[in-house]
Amino acid sequence: MRKKLYLILGVLLLVGLILFKLFSNKENAEKEIQAEKESIPFAVEAIVVKKSDFTNTVSYPGTVEVSGMVNVVSETDGRVVKLNIQNGSTVKKGQVIAILNNDMKKSSHQIHQIDYKKAKEDYQRYLELHKKNNATGVELETARHALETAEKQLRISQSELDRSVIHAPVGGIIAGKSVNAGDILSPGSPIAVIVPLNELEIRFNVPEKEIPRIHKGQQVNFTIDAYPQHIFVGIVSAIIPTANQAKSFPILIKVKNDQHGITLMGGMTANIKTEDTQAVSTLIIPRTAIRDNYVWLVQEAGRTIRRTIKTGREFEDQVEILSGLAAGDTVVFKGQSNINEGLVLENLKIVDYKSDTQNQTGSK
Repeated sequence: MRKKLYLILGVLLLVGLILFKLFSNKENAEKEIQAEKESIPFAVEAIVVKKSDFTNTVSYPGTVEVSGMVNVVSETDGRVVKLNIQNGSTVKKGQVIAILNNDMKKSSHQIHQIDYKKAKEDYQRYLELHKKNNATGVELETARHALETAEKQLRISQSELDRSVIHAPVGGIIAGKSVNAGDILSPGSPIAVIVPLNELEIRFNVPEKEIPRIHKGQQVNFTIDAYPQHIFVGIVSAIIPTANQAKSFPILIKVKNDQHGITLMGGMTANIKTEDTQAVSTLIIPRTAIRDNYVWLVQEAGRTIRRTIKTGREFEDQVEILSGLAAGDTVVFKGQSNINEGLVLENLKIVDYKSDTQNQTGSK
């Protein structure tokens, strides 16, 4: 009986020891988990929030447009003996694009040259005779009138001769050729259509609230999708005073088409940038610091707290903060994916954040 009692007591003691050991291990495990929660060993980077001065640049998409097409027509009659253009040809202002048969005009001009030379000599002769009283005033006046008539006829024949050589009135691209060598032309016959490329326009739209940013004569920079590495310059030439259905106002920019040795063409896509006249001072933080509508704020001893914020304008890789943060706050911007409320950041590294872009820009 006594042995049986000892056996029962031994079993109970053994069970008690086992339960005590299990409870102790659980308590230690919970302490370790809690310690892990309160201390994060992975690297985290943060920045100290401060105000930054920058010039706000807003971007607008636009389209390159040709100012207007020029129709070239014949001003005289004749047969085309030489044609120097094809569709798509590039021509310069004053370049000869066609020549008409001018043999008859040359002959007529030569006759008028002879007539003018004779009339001039006659007038000089009568002038000398009149000085010596050997010619009457009527004879001198008749000679002067003959000279004026011959000079007028010479100018007309020279003009007719000049019209047989057709020049490009502007530089540009031949968009349409209407004649071929051998064709017979009359005054007004179409010869070609030239798209002038020496000066172009860019059209873009600006929302109503941003119209104060734009004024006539303002210089703006822009890029072209086909040549993103080059910055082009234009001048605002017009602000159309009628808004479209989206409540935006069309803006026109005049562009000299000789920049960087590149010829821009109608229909190309442009990205126009406009800058504020004065620098703006505001709180900005890296875009990567923002998680939905909050950031992780680092308090004393490296403990984290969630802070709801209100954002404003976006500037490439940075965002304006309207409320929720103040200058001097420390905000995590890298490595925050494993952060929870109240955690202590052991490997916190505070850095001086550098933007990916030198100029802060917004976009539309």
